[in-house]
Amino acid sequence: MLKNQGLIDLLKTPENLRCALEISDELEKIKNDLRLSFWEQIDSDLRRGLGEAGLASIWSVGGLDELKKDPSKIERKGVYLIANELNRIGNQLQLGVWQEAASIYSGIMFSPTQPVAPPVDEVNALWKGLAPEWKPKEQRPGGRWLCYKAEDVDISGDNFFLAIASGSAVTFTQPMADAVVDLLCKHHELVQAANGALSVFKSMHDPEWQQEETPSGGPLGVRRSPLQFRLWAEQRGCRGDGEPPGSA
Repeated sequence: MLKNQGLIDLLKTPENLRCALEISDELEKIKNDLRLSFWEQIDSDLRRGLGEAGLASIWSVGGLDELKKDPSKIERKGVYLIANELNRIGNQLQLGVWQEAASIYSGIMFSPTQPVAPPVDEVNALWKGLAPEWKPKEQRPGGRWLCYKAEDVDISGDNFFLAIASGSAVTFTQPMADAVVDLLCKHHELVQAANGALSVFKSMHDPEWQQEETPSGGPLGVRRSPLQFRLWAEQRGCRGDGEPPGSA
């Protein structure tokens, strides 16, 4: 709208400019509120999906609290699924929806404690089992991404804000959330196996976390010595120091 030169000239006048600047400041706050509404809807849709899939007792939704701190921040923020039995600040896979710059992506990320994709068999098995739509490249993308697909949403565009303001956000949040939950359901065993391997991978570098027990017991609920962790990790494709067998 502001491409209209007559309107621009009108707003540039001293008596109108102050008002225009004040509106501009408030408009940014409104946009941040609308962005947060988008993420709140993603959170709600993921929770609904987990409940319908019967997975709400073993998976939770995270990320929204961090977004609420500063919804204007656009450096890789999102809402995602996390396993209940694992330490929330430890290594694990996160399945969800993220923002990078003005683009939105769905997929699977490694948690921030594991910024480089670890070379473990369980992670490779999950990657190989994914449908082509989640693998825009023939090889794993590296970094924190395990797999992703771009969503047709411009989170900084006028159409995005108008859709959120009109209450129609669910028309594009629900398909994204459903696809993420479906991804988890189709590969649940592989995701759990990868999470188990990743949590051990992390424990090689964190002696205190080695001694933690998960409430549900199982492989991570057994206290192990560093030697036992090393042997268990080697069986799953990584050395006790977190590197693949045979690497220098």
